[in-house]
Amino acid sequence: MPLCVVPRIWLPAVACPNCSYPNDHAFRFCQQCGYAHRCGLTAQPETLLHVDLPSVDARITQLFDRESVYDRQKSRLSDLLLQFLRSLPVPKDLMSATPLDLVCFLVWKDKTGTTQVHSMSCPHQGLKGSFSCECTFRLAAGTVDSLIGNLRTIFKANDCVGDWEGGFGLGNPAASLLVSKYLKCVKEEQAAAGVVPQQAIPLFVDKLARLADHMDSRLVACQDDPLQTYILARDQAFFKTLFFLEDRLGDLAHVRTNEILCFPNDDGLLFNHTWGKTLRGGNLYLFGIRRCSNTRICPVAIEGYISTSRVMQIDLSQGCLFRLTTAQGTITDLSVSSEAMNCRLKTYLREAGLDEREMAHSYLGPFWICVGRCYESCWVGTRPHSVLLYAIGEGSLHDSTSALMAAAVDDPEPVTALTKLYQDLNAVKDFVLAFPSL
Repeated sequence: MPLCVVPRIWLPAVACPNCSYPNDHAFRFCQQCGYAHRCGLTAQPETLLHVDLPSVDARITQLFDRESVYDRQKSRLSDLLLQFLRSLPVPKDLMSATPLDLVCFLVWKDKTGTTQVHSMSCPHQGLKGSFSCECTFRLAAGTVDSLIGNLRTIFKANDCVGDWEGGFGLGNPAASLLVSKYLKCVKEEQAAAGVVPQQAIPLFVDKLARLADHMDSRLVACQDDPLQTYILARDQAFFKTLFFLEDRLGDLAHVRTNEILCFPNDDGLLFNHTWGKTLRGGNLYLFGIRRCSNTRICPVAIEGYISTSRVMQIDLSQGCLFRLTTAQGTITDLSVSSEAMNCRLKTYLREAGLDEREMAHSYLGPFWICVGRCYESCWVGTRPHSVLLYAIGEGSLHDSTSALMAAAVDDPEPVTALTKLYQDLNAVKDFVLAFPSL
């Protein structure tokens, strides 16, 4: 017969039929008299699930073993830090490292810096470049800031989280006040020495046209070399497209062929990008590039790249659009890296005699000029707060888009004078000291 229910706080209880002690409703033995409850002793039938542990482990390994460029950089930095800690008079590891050890590590890495910090008495103070004076080379303040961020991530991955607690020796040593103070001192020292952050040199429309002419001549010269023909066609399409995409170097490197659509009148291409350097789940980047009459720099040069690939019997219908080549002369299914395309851009610029320290990040905000509507927009440098928008002539302030840029590249000749003017101003050409001698 069912047992009587006894009122009890939090848990339902039933009375023991022998001593009336309130036990849990599913008790097996009474806690007071030891009475054996038969219903509690009855084994409940269990339905077991089939768990394929090898497939679960394989899936976990597949997801967690994906290593990005940033992960590889952190891995190299972690190995270097461990070597440094083990080389100290008292060897240490990551779990025993202190903020002072990290500051010593950052000072030790200063020897790899390329930024010359001049003293107050040096005549080269405030000037860019390297000089033969005795002033030392240091890591730039921005590089030190990036290193500290990577160190903070490394310690966090090793379960050192939270702010550093010096009294207990717990927490993340890279998040300590001592490390922050070191970064502040480096910034103040370099600011006092007149060291300014290096910014990307903008790549202008006319230089892009001359670069395209150089690559066209290279294409004609290497018609008998299929691999070089493919590489040149790929790089030319990549650079022309990148010019119209603003800050999308890493995303463009991972674009897939099936993400590209054609406009109804065949006057441009539409990209529906869902994964890349800045797109990691849930977001997409939809952008279009229009065909322009100036074929030298028309971004729809992707069509020429596709045609070249078809002649070479390279199937680009699936997978990445811009594919990597190997030293053995084969074309893989992997996408090119942004670092590789940056190096190739510098190589082409040097070959054409156009190198002025531009890089692929010069496309972050190219010098866009629209002559037809008398306005121009310029993004100088690589930082968001470096944006500069202004008007020319009778035009008004306006944001630049790829459609507006097309008007400029259709007739690039009037742009040359404005380009030259900007280059001179950016290089502080013809500027003289306001007070040469006092």
